[in-house]
Amino acid sequence: MTDQIGIEISSTAVRIAAVARRGSRAQLVAWGEAQLPPGAVVDGGVGEADTVREALVEAARAAKVARKPLRSSTPLR
Repeated sequence: MTDQIGIEISSTAVRIAAVARRGSRAQLVAWGEAQLPPGAVVDGGVGEADTVREALVEAARAAKVARKPLRSSTPLR
């Protein structure tokens, strides 16, 4: 069972890591990455939302992460 999913969006790629608890330890159980073209993310800002969304979907498929609502430990603002 996946307890948490981490997502990194950089200027060059989108990365997804799924982590599950195994007793008192955490274990990486899935990893996916999709490259971004130049200009999709610039200086931490998303310039091409559709391109980044497509990369997120591609990375999630590579990680075999199910598409379902995620709980966030950090409240959205």
